[in-house]
Amino acid sequence: MSPTLSFAFCSLPAVIGLLAAIAIHMGLVLPAVGTGSPDLNRMIALGVRLETPLDEEPTLVFLGDSLTVEGIDAETVREAAPPGWRVFNFAINGGDRAELDIIIPKVAKAKPTAVCMILRPLSIAYPPDVGVDGAYAYNLGGFAKAWPAGWIPPYPPGVSKKYAEMLQESTLEAQLHFRTALQQLINSRIRQVVRSGFRSNISDDWQAPFNMTTSIGGDLLNKHLRTLGDELVDGVAAGTSVHEADLERLVAHLHSQGITPILVSSPTHPKLREIFGPTAEKFAALAKAWVAKYGGIYADAHFLLDETGFADGQHLNEKGRNLLSRFVAAALPPPDQLGKGSDAK
Repeated sequence: MSPTLSFAFCSLPAVIGLLAAIAIHMGLVLPAVGTGSPDLNRMIALGVRLETPLDEEPTLVFLGDSLTVEGIDAETVREAAPPGWRVFNFAINGGDRAELDIIIPKVAKAKPTAVCMILRPLSIAYPPDVGVDGAYAYNLGGFAKAWPAGWIPPYPPGVSKKYAEMLQESTLEAQLHFRTALQQLINSRIRQVVRSGFRSNISDDWQAPFNMTTSIGGDLLNKHLRTLGDELVDGVAAGTSVHEADLERLVAHLHSQGITPILVSSPTHPKLREIFGPTAEKFAALAKAWVAKYGGIYADAHFLLDETGFADGQHLNEKGRNLLSRFVAAALPPPDQLGKGSDAK
């Protein structure tokens, strides 16, 4: 047998196997389980949802991270708000400021009437990196295609050049990245079984996407509170000016697209108020200035809840979710009266 035939004989089965694996992944696995992770699938699902315009009726959307996932019931907001509002909770676990940099241009293109961001003091500190999985999931959600010219670069905190390139790579490249989707799915299912106090979430639940069903206490809660305090101290130690400017950029972009920005200081656990206080006051002052400048609404929920409204050191339980949802609803004017900045205490 010639060298060419020998090489073909040895390599052809591997090539066939690789092509078959790719075909199965693309044709069966991805359509059935997506990335395998409910949170990553939610990123993709949000991108798909935003392909449908949101301006056919007055619409309020919530953006944010796990605090908003756990803390807002969109139907409760709608019921308690002045008549005429339609409400969606588009928050994503881990959806802090770096991810808002990715998300907001596509949200703005869908033209909701108002966007509400419930923001912790750490919103003006360095956010975690978006990460490889997150970058490729947002890629499949088509978010980078909605970026206006000059949006990235410059590279905002948490979205380095590496992640920005992943966000803009081909769809095929992103799909192949999730070749471990079945393993991700198995790991997610195992976590759901062994972790008590959590419910299985639905990636495209835009009303009440909360996961936590119980509250913690004792040593476990105290450990979480210490961790949150340390995170805040570390997060603001290097300065906040670049982060303040990045957050203002997001508010300004919503305003430039004719969307009313609504900024809410998040509820703070009573045991964290002393250490969080100075940064929370700084954020509140910034938020008030921004809504005055960009025609938005500010509501301060910092002192809204006592300890019974928290599931842990920062996330809300059912009681807290109901109270925060109604608090935000009370800050909303009728849809036809938007356009002037205001404060809600």
